[in-house]
Amino acid sequence: METEFGESTNAIRQELNRFESSGLLISTFEANKKIYRANIKHPLYPVLHRLLKKDIGIDKIIKSMISKVGHLQSVYLAGKLAEGIDSNFIELWLIGEGLDEKYLKNIIKKTEKVINRKVKYLNFAEFKFNKILQEEKTPALLLLWEA
Repeated sequence: METEFGESTNAIRQELNRFESSGLLISTFEANKKIYRANIKHPLYPVLHRLLKKDIGIDKIIKSMISKVGHLQSVYLAGKLAEGIDSNFIELWLIGEGLDEKYLKNIIKKTEKVINRKVKYLNFAEFKFNKILQEEKTPALLLLWEA
């Protein structure tokens, strides 16, 4: 974050502490690292979440995809963006079965032109996704949409 924002680590730590004391962030310790996550129970979380999705362009992907893709149960953001790190790539995890791959590839190609970011996705059946969630090293995931 220091390099990305051009700020000192101390300044970043102070801001993270302010967000934590306001209740917007929660933290845990993993080994010698303090890990911050958004507090989804905070009253402003839904508003900030919508703003972030609009800024990144994910709202356009989901709206255009849901009605025509097939039996979609949920959509998760994964990768760097789910960790809170800006990226030119949007990684989506689609939970559902029998999805129309041809339609997905077409809509993602169109959306990439609109949002100026690359989109990649992985499709999981619900049982496989639940198995991944039970693993010890589950990647950062942010729920974007659920049926």
